[in-house]
Amino acid sequence: MLTRKFYLTAVLSALLTLPSFALKPANPADTTIRVDNELITIEKKNGKMDVTVHRITGQADTVKTRRVFRGVYDLNRREEQTFGTDFIRIPFVPHDYSKDCKKGRTSMGILSFGFSAIQFHGQNGRMEQSGSRRFSLGLLSFHYNKGAMEYILSTSFDFNRLNVMPGYTLKRNAKGETEYFELPKGDEFGKNRMKVTYFNTRAIVSVRPFSEIKSLRLYAFAGLKIKTASSMKTWINGKETRYDGNNDLRPFIPEIGASIRYGWFSLEGTYTPVSIFTKDKGPDLRYTTIGIKFGI
Repeated sequence: MLTRKFYLTAVLSALLTLPSFALKPANPADTTIRVDNELITIEKKNGKMDVTVHRITGQADTVKTRRVFRGVYDLNRREEQTFGTDFIRIPFVPHDYSKDCKKGRTSMGILSFGFSAIQFHGQNGRMEQSGSRRFSLGLLSFHYNKGAMEYILSTSFDFNRLNVMPGYTLKRNAKGETEYFELPKGDEFGKNRMKVTYFNTRAIVSVRPFSEIKSLRLYAFAGLKIKTASSMKTWINGKETRYDGNNDLRPFIPEIGASIRYGWFSLEGTYTPVSIFTKDKGPDLRYTTIGIKFGI
């Protein structure tokens, strides 16, 4: 790839900087260069250099060529277009994802990391906002770009720590329903928290609002959260005690959200429109998150 770029740059530089007194044939011929499995064709049209790159595959009588790049250049401007370019996006590895691709472009992203604060809604009288956090780990994302638009399917895990006020916990009552339970007086209470892990899938739509700012994008998404693990722990007199307040959590939760991203960093907000507990089996507890994210 670097070799192809070297040859292409060298040829363009030579052709575009020829002095005006250089000899010019009446009908200039195309210039074709073969570099490994790529064929570079340079043609002058109406004072502009038209460059096309084809990739050659196969052997003998089954040779095929596929156009992968086209550029039109003159001394004042340039126009470039890629065709069906696939690549993998990895944090810290620079790529230019900002260029418009009229015929569409697919790619795959790997890894992202996020940290968010949790704000409770609904029957949240015994929940503690302070210290309630979400940590997220992005796995794979599949991207399709067309023009300024981008469509994404993503997968991730998030790890939620939901704190309950000191002296209270979540447990099932005699009817088998989860409720806030006040612990006996006189004991020394430590941290009371429920931990929930979800596997997430999201469908995301993104747009670049300003063509002049290539790294700025806006996102809106809807997703499904699938519970994979949970626990309810309370520390009483220095000892860990487990309760069953996590047993009535919904196995599936919808989630909606939006974010704004610049470069590798984004500010993201999410909202769960339904309670995290099964209907009529626990308190109506919903939450929003606001946090930062790094990666794809």
